[in-house]
Amino acid sequence: MPGTISLGLRISFIESRLLASYAGTTYPNINPKAVLIGAWTGTTLGGVTGGLLAHKRPISPARVSRIESTAIWTGVLSTMGHHSITSGDTGNEILLTTSVGVLGGAALGAVIEHDSTLTESRVRYLGLGAFAGALVTGGLYASFAPSNAPAFLTHGIIATGIASGWYTAYTLTDPGELSASTPSTLNVRLVALPTHDGGVNVGTWGQF
Repeated sequence: MPGTISLGLRISFIESRLLASYAGTTYPNINPKAVLIGAWTGTTLGGVTGGLLAHKRPISPARVSRIESTAIWTGVLSTMGHHSITSGDTGNEILLTTSVGVLGGAALGAVIEHDSTLTESRVRYLGLGAFAGALVTGGLYASFAPSNAPAFLTHGIIATGIASGWYTAYTLTDPGELSASTPSTLNVRLVALPTHDGGVNVGTWGQF
């Protein structure tokens, strides 16, 4: 339960900060105290909701990590995708897009992988795959892109790399695929045989 309460606090804190920032920049005359109270209330409700959900249906630490990881990466994808689609003219709406992405990612992480095979190590591999995808696509694009390349195009390419890397790691670490794989029957040995004139004959033998 403590992990689920902490998860609810973290996600609701991010949501509250995003919505408070949107309200503060969109409505300049809004009372700052009301914005802070709203952010505090949202964070508190997130912790309470996490505790109630854990009491009703216990959630494993691996699923807690999955929900948080999916929420963060979906929020990043939403931000970069919004910036790319709008060609950099985002305005304050990008805060709402990020908020929806974080909340949707948390819901997505909660509904996938209901079985007991999910482990925290797999969650780390998924995050590593997303990060590696961002590095690979960003690095390749930076090596070929002109110096005046628009930032929104860079964000779109990196977002594509994040999604591809996450999905690749998800597929490669699928327990069903791992259990279905059969061990290799390849058994080869390298043999070196000396000859009468001082040379060496090299050959292989084994089971293919």
